[in-house]
Amino acid sequence: MNLPDRVSAEAGERGAGVSSGSGGEAVRKREYYELEAARNGWTGRELERQVDSMLFERVLLSQDRKSVMEMARRERLPERPAELKREIKAVEEQQADAEQESESEND
Repeated sequence: MNLPDRVSAEAGERGAGVSSGSGGEAVRKREYYELEAARNGWTGRELERQVDSMLFERVLLSQDRKSVMEMARRERLPERPAELKREIKAVEEQQADAEQESESEND
């Protein structure tokens, strides 16, 4: 199985939000995970962990993308609880925005 198929299969099996669909966001997300998986030599399990942790969204929302990627690559650990709280808050806000957008599309 080639990398794009593995990325799609690994993420899709677990409902992780990486789709092979044609939506712009889904395509960008899938391409991002494909690239990072290849760059970092992630196993299927590592890829699943990154997708489940919403790495794509965290990188997009972060003001310190380098730091987020260092943590994702396990090059460094969070230094302060505030750092983790900031990331969690950003992800929660992203999820809330996505839910509101989905609800408004269904109305």
